[in-house]
Amino acid sequence: MDGRESVGSRYAEHLTDQDLLVLTGGRADQVAALRREPTLVLDLLERPGVADALITARGACSR
Repeated sequence: MDGRESVGSRYAEHLTDQDLLVLTGGRADQVAALRREPTLVLDLLERPGVADALITARGACSR
């Protein structure tokens, strides 16, 4: 496992399926793909606004 895979796996450990659903823009079929390939999580988080959407969604869920 290289460094990027290791970091992606660590992120994925802390993300729920609901979090991953937010990252995929609501595409439930893609959640399993993110679980299989956690480096994709890093790719998504690098996109402008994606991390903000996740933080916003988590905030809405905790209310």
